[in-house]
Amino acid sequence: MSSIKCHTRYRLRSGAIVPSVTTLIDSQLGWSKRVLISWARRKALEGLDPDAILKETGDEGTCSHLLIAAYLEGGTANVGDFSANQVKAGGWALQSFKSWHASNPFEVVKLEYPVVSESLKYGGCIDIVGKVDGKLALVDIKTSKGIWPEMIVQIAAYGAAYESQEGEKIENYHLLQLSKSDISFQHFKISPDKIETAFAVFKHCRELYDLQKIMKGFI
Repeated sequence: MSSIKCHTRYRLRSGAIVPSVTTLIDSQLGWSKRVLISWARRKALEGLDPDAILKETGDEGTCSHLLIAAYLEGGTANVGDFSANQVKAGGWALQSFKSWHASNPFEVVKLEYPVVSESLKYGGCIDIVGKVDGKLALVDIKTSKGIWPEMIVQIAAYGAAYESQEGEKIENYHLLQLSKSDISFQHFKISPDKIETAFAVFKHCRELYDLQKIMKGFI
């Protein structure tokens, strides 16, 4: 029976809690904030609750990840905590993943794997680390309707933390966008130069996070 292995809190070897990759990006990188605000306003005007929609979407994504991890492990996922609609959406995402995986086989190295950077003091959870022709690859699964630059920043941070923690080089980075209504998918292979630029962005986010905490004490 499969379950998500990552934790919501990440700790250094000293035991100190550090922020997650998503916390750092969400709080410091506002590239898509206007789009999100406009979307939330439209939904509210339609009489819908944007927060409830986002929670439902997040739960569908969690269910999708759980089902995919179980499939790769050869086990069975416990989806008892999810609604019928969430399981249905997760089932489509699994079928989308299988469609991609059939033509992109790899050896699984890690699934839902927590990583922590001791030097930059942050943590995160990698969906998949695999090997293709002996080379390590990081695969990040998305069930969102779009792919945005922030996602490249996210996987760059994951890769850097993995390399620091494990002492192994990630040679290939992949973003895999899965449909939750049919078996379609989009596969994006991210080049090393883009990863390098994205990680530079992330390091600024990390620095700004600490500076923001200091600034809050000024008033």
